[in-house]
Amino acid sequence: MRQLRKYFFEEKANGYNQDCGFTLIEVITVMVVMGILTLIALPNFKSFTRSSHVISVTNDLVSTLNFARSEAVTQAANVTVCKSDDFATPSCNTTTTGTPATGEWNIGWMVFVDDDGDGDFDGGTDTLLRVYSPPQWKYCYCGKR
Repeated sequence: MRQLRKYFFEEKANGYNQDCGFTLIEVITVMVVMGILTLIALPNFKSFTRSSHVISVTNDLVSTLNFARSEAVTQAANVTVCKSDDFATPSCNTTTTGTPATGEWNIGWMVFVDDDGDGDFDGGTDTLLRVYSPPQWKYCYCGKR
């Protein structure tokens, strides 16, 4: 400990310790290198974020299908998964005009017991099990079916 104190705090022959600190050139060099590394990493991070969102929504849809299959076996009934954009009064959205607001799966979906077997949610006869809201991100990987 005494040697460290002597090394850092004892004055040299010319009046100051030349071994402490960084020069301005060293600090600027480190900042430039960090900036270059950030510019290289930023596009990769955006791509990583997009793929994470797609994986998350895919996992939600797969878990929905597994849940529907499990409920169909448990209740010995027809269970339907359909796309739905109306969460106040749930109904299946069967139009496919190609715009996300009217027919794509990224608008959300719902799971219900389809007692009458018509493939559409009827509030009086069918039992609603779950409703999934649309993803909160702006990317659209859209498909018809």
